[in-house]
Amino acid sequence: MPPFDQEQWKAWLQDKVLVAGYGSLLSADSRRLTSNLNTPTVSVQIKNWSRAWITRAYHENQTYVGALPSQGAWLNAQLVPSQIDAALVKREQDYRLTPITIKDIELTEPSADTASFKEILSNYPIYICETLENRPANQAYKVNFSYLATCLLGCFEKQGVEGMRAFMQTSTGLSKELLFMDNKAPLYPWAANLTPEFEALCKTIVEEYFAKTIYRP
Repeated sequence: MPPFDQEQWKAWLQDKVLVAGYGSLLSADSRRLTSNLNTPTVSVQIKNWSRAWITRAYHENQTYVGALPSQGAWLNAQLVPSQIDAALVKREQDYRLTPITIKDIELTEPSADTASFKEILSNYPIYICETLENRPANQAYKVNFSYLATCLLGCFEKQGVEGMRAFMQTSTGLSKELLFMDNKAPLYPWAANLTPEFEALCKTIVEEYFAKTIYRP
């Protein structure tokens, strides 16, 4: 991965806001498919927010991750430069864009300078997609593997295997019984393109999580 170019990234911010992507927005492939977002992103941790499998897409019969305020919690994410346009609103129809502040953000992007980075951030609105309804995954609204793998690909692109593990460890409410393996015919509308090798890696990371984790709804 090339070194992070802070000045170039600053140029991308012209006339944009920042959205903290913590689900499928983590994936460059998915961002391009849904919102034509080709801008570089920055790896961060969002503090005092928790991620869980609680966003129910009634029209798709599946459950996505959602975020809610939670003192002391954290989740790994990427700051995505974007315009709040019709494409973004449609994509995030099950969420509200909630403002967050610099104090909620910890930079994890390699080779980026924290002080100057936060100075840049102070000039732009920053939002997180807060879930509208807390509806945990269940047997009628399972989590599709194609969606989970799209999220994990985004983590891998920026932070490798450890980013994938961080995503799983900071996302509550998923059990093996609630995961639907749709990898042969993806049901997530904006699924990322996976190589067979990466699909196998995703399965390994997910199985590792299930083996170590007590299910917490």
